[in-house]
Amino acid sequence: MTINPDPTNAPGIPEVLRQLQSDPQRGLSAAEAARRLAQYGANAIPEKHLSPLRQFLGYFWGPIG
Repeated sequence: MTINPDPTNAPGIPEVLRQLQSDPQRGLSAAEAARRLAQYGANAIPEKHLSPLRQFLGYFWGPIG
């Protein structure tokens, strides 16, 4: 699948569903969901954990300072 950065030339919903091999009525089977989870990983963004000291110092180094 090719990513198109031009939103005016974006494919329609039926084309996206075809490319993703998904059915909006049934969703993914448990086996297909497990396969995609193994292939692509979890659909999550890892949180950044800052130490309290660094977070405190960040208030002094903000975009205004």
